[in-house]
Amino acid sequence: MYTNEELEKLTLQWGEDRKITTNGTLQAQFIKLVEEHGEFFDSNGDNEEIKDSIGDMIVVLVMMNGILTRSFLNTDSVLGRDYPASLLGKMASTISRKNDVDTAVVIDAMFSLLHKIAEFHNLTINECWNYA
Repeated sequence: MYTNEELEKLTLQWGEDRKITTNGTLQAQFIKLVEEHGEFFDSNGDNEEIKDSIGDMIVVLVMMNGILTRSFLNTDSVLGRDYPASLLGKMASTISRKNDVDTAVVIDAMFSLLHKIAEFHNLTINECWNYA
């Protein structure tokens, strides 16, 4: 059995091999995610179908993340430099509205983003954290 980190790398490679993360769109992947959710909804409690549907939805989410990663990890792009600031703005908004659930979601997104940025620069979160 693979670890989540290994599965993420294998899934991203699968997506790159099929040009999904390089030429795909978030809109197309969103439609795929809705289709996979439909299969989950139709599973009628069948554990094999549930397992397959959840796995397929995770693959689609990783593809979406791969598409976004290509956009915002390009350090020459304005989006790449501004995306962390955008999350900070969302975090400020959720904190000011005292919405703990949304704040937790934004915190998780920030951790994920920092992980991806570190990885893009051939660093690990652990390395950066230890350095701090």
